[in-house]
Amino acid sequence: MRDLDVAILGAGPTGLTLACELVRQGVSVAVFEKREGPSTLSKALALQARTWEVLDQLGCGDAAREAGQPMTLVELHVDGRPVPPVRFPDPKQRPLVIPQSKTEAILLRRLTELGGSVRWRHTLSGFEAGQDGVRFTVDGPDGRQELQARFLVGCDGAHSVVRKGLGLPFDGDSYHQDFIQIDCRAGGDGLPDDRILVYLDADQALVTMPLGGGLLRAILLRQRRPEGAPEVPEPREFEAVLRAHGRDVTLHDVGWAIRFHLHERMAPRHRVGPVFLAGDAAHIHTPAGGLGMNTGIQDAQNLGWKLAMVVQGRAGEALLESYHQERSPVAADVLATSRGFFTITLGDQWLVKKLRRFVMPRLMGSARMQRRAIGTVSLLGVGARGSPVVAERRGVLAGGPQAGDRAPDGPLGETTLHRVLREGRHLVLFFGPGATEASRAPLDVPGRVLAVEDTGRLVEYRIRGQETCVIRPDGVIGLRSRGHRPEAVRAFFDRYAAPAASAPAAPTRQWTERVGLAISALPGLMLTMSALLKLTQQPQAREIFAHLGYPGDALIPIGAAELICAALYLAPQTAVLGAVLLTGYLGGAIASHVRLAEPFMPPLILAVLVWGGLYLRERRLRALLPWR
Repeated sequence: MRDLDVAILGAGPTGLTLACELVRQGVSVAVFEKREGPSTLSKALALQARTWEVLDQLGCGDAAREAGQPMTLVELHVDGRPVPPVRFPDPKQRPLVIPQSKTEAILLRRLTELGGSVRWRHTLSGFEAGQDGVRFTVDGPDGRQELQARFLVGCDGAHSVVRKGLGLPFDGDSYHQDFIQIDCRAGGDGLPDDRILVYLDADQALVTMPLGGGLLRAILLRQRRPEGAPEVPEPREFEAVLRAHGRDVTLHDVGWAIRFHLHERMAPRHRVGPVFLAGDAAHIHTPAGGLGMNTGIQDAQNLGWKLAMVVQGRAGEALLESYHQERSPVAADVLATSRGFFTITLGDQWLVKKLRRFVMPRLMGSARMQRRAIGTVSLLGVGARGSPVVAERRGVLAGGPQAGDRAPDGPLGETTLHRVLREGRHLVLFFGPGATEASRAPLDVPGRVLAVEDTGRLVEYRIRGQETCVIRPDGVIGLRSRGHRPEAVRAFFDRYAAPAASAPAAPTRQWTERVGLAISALPGLMLTMSALLKLTQQPQAREIFAHLGYPGDALIPIGAAELICAALYLAPQTAVLGAVLLTGYLGGAIASHVRLAEPFMPPLILAVLVWGGLYLRERRLRALLPWR
């Protein structure tokens, strides 16, 4: 006989979010935490827009908004020169700066309101997973207990006992630069309380974030630790950088000062049988971009409603496995994004320094780049396209958000779509003329059915005529179909009960990047050979490349192949290289025929462009580029 439906190890933001979601769904839950009580450390600060939506759906979004400090912009300086800042004109997209201790307190209060609690001073001694669930042992103030739960979720951080118990590797890289951080008060000229300041120099970077009430956090990243630097960071180290950039600021009343190292690691699986990993237990990365805690909270939301559906007997293996299939690619993308931010910030490669100094100011001045940066940081673009438990049924040319995308908010009568999602259930929507009649069809589904005849105010959805839509409890569109199709709704929910083996695996970016790399390397190799042979005036050049034209007719099919791959979502990052190849072919052909350049120049220049594009992609700088 099981003691619990779900056992959660760890009462950080991830574990508390998961507990809130499960308790409000009526699932029996126990949260075990080794600490004595709630944390008082500020730790992670940024609460991104998508994560705020998660908290709002749990019923504590207003509390987070009141406790946080909204940021209106990120002010950038590169080598002492100002760069166009990243602005957040839409209040809904603004990140909130809120200490992790306050975020945890808000979630803990909400868990208590829902009837849940945390068992403090409990450590996991061991566990054994089987067909009937998980048997585990915990040590607490009242001694050792042997319990059984249907599912065990490890939300116990980077040194996860659960992950180690599963025997999963935690592969990745470590950064060996010098990182120091303090939380303190600022005097003198002070610092603005509505923006994040970033100062990028040749061998160091300083970031400051206001905490409200005259408090701030300062993080200094250096290529190497200066000789004689104190073990415990001191305010003078940060003041020196601020004053070098023209800010006469005095830092005092230090509350927390640490020197730390950064790591970037990821477990190969988020699920092994009835045992799951979420948050830092599954993936850790640099704090660049402020995405770590946010990704963990969104892991918890994605997993919570799925576990509840299974416990309630409404779903099976396919839905459980979809947690790994949906969240593992997201974690990989977040690692790539944070790595890109970090490389831009502190990369010491020659090309990176040039990009930071000369290219970054121009990119950040682009409105498109601004939108891209906001979309990346806000996490509003994170979804589950390609998941085996979502279905897009409108055709390839349909506009608006697709199945697997986040559902935008919009008016639904006297309420809004996101307010309805606070109920924690699926939302079945029939759009367009005749929607009321369609909504009366008998549907035995775990959710609320609504009819929207007038879709004029749901502009973001780009609805044409009649449509059927299902939105999941985590705010992700599960189904979009043309026409009023109750049978499509039933078929959609049948996916949840399918065996995992019959569900197609969600696509990951690993093999697609290999396809893109292989395709992109062909013209790079060809052009390099062409340039070298032409440069040395070898007669073999005419024989080898005579059939290629100038710089090569073969570039046309190769470039077209790259664009086709991009169109099919096989390797979207190859689109820019395909365009470069086609443009380079035309430019090289013109240069050769009108004799505007030496014979070796067009292929040589084009080769540099191709290899440069590959370098950017493989160094993950593409996370910040507009063609990502």
